[in-house]
Amino acid sequence: MTNKQLNTLCQKWQKILRLQDWDVTASFCSAKDMTTEGRVAETRINFNNKTASVMILASKERPMLPGKNKIWGTLSTLIHELLHLHIEPFVVKCPEQDIDRTQVEQGIECITSGFMTTIGEDS
Repeated sequence: MTNKQLNTLCQKWQKILRLQDWDVTASFCSAKDMTTEGRVAETRINFNNKTASVMILASKERPMLPGKNKIWGTLSTLIHELLHLHIEPFVVKCPEQDIDRTQVEQGIECITSGFMTTIGEDS
């Protein structure tokens, strides 16, 4: 998949997730481009401008899924990152709630898995 194809997929899922009012770009990157080591993807978000940059590790650098004989999928990773645009405002605006990052990531991953099951793909 090329970056252009990834952005086409991103636009499709922005519509499905009701994120059409966001200006989102998606690209494949190398692990050295990530701000935190060990991530499969990351999203840089500007809430004021409603812009985001989704970076997904190139498939050759992605790790295997825990307990499965395949790498993290591009689509499930993209959906997961787009869901952050809906969820992060609650985390950022409610610091007094002591929300654990792991809980946020697990919740987003459960929603992503539901989408993947609905469309007939394994996450």
